[in-house]
Amino acid sequence: MSDRDPYLRDPNIARAASLQVVFGLALGAGLGWAIAGWAGFSEGAGVAIGAVVGFLLANVLVYQYGGRSTR
Repeated sequence: MSDRDPYLRDPNIARAASLQVVFGLALGAGLGWAIAGWAGFSEGAGVAIGAVVGFLLANVLVYQYGGRSTR
């Protein structure tokens, strides 16, 4: 990815992009848990589905926008 995006050659921005993915995973899991509890579904399934959705969304943002998505 860093060969395609000049922003990601900077180690600070690359680290921020990695943290964006980790926090996307955590935020997705938290939102999945909250929505599952509110809707009366299984909270474990909500956490798993939310984590997958958050992880994918964060990766799509980094892939589409590169290092600019961290700003």
